Amino acid sequence: MAITDIRMPFMDGLELAKVVRRTMPWLRIVFLSGHDEFEYAQKAVSLHADAYLLKPVSSAQLLETLGQVAEQIEQGAAAASLGRCKQPQRTRGGRAA
Repeated sequence: MAITDIRMPFMDGLELAKVVRRTMPWLRIVFLSGHDEFEYAQKAVSLHADAYLLKPVSSAQLLETLGQVAEQIEQGAAAASLGRCKQPQRTRGGRAA
């Protein structure tokens, strides 16, 4: 999971997310921003952000969001594990469906 600010020196969070999506598309991204502008949120959505939090963020809000993203990660891992363990279904002819 990556937690990044929208605006940072050298590379902003949106540019960082673009790089991450190319190199590690499975990584979850949470944006923090002091900018309540639709354009930033729209760009974050286009980069498949898992969350977009406006600063100031309370510790409770941050922990709740991180818990939700962690739950999504666990659900994805469980689903992937079930997919690997699932046996192919057999048809009447004995072949895998």
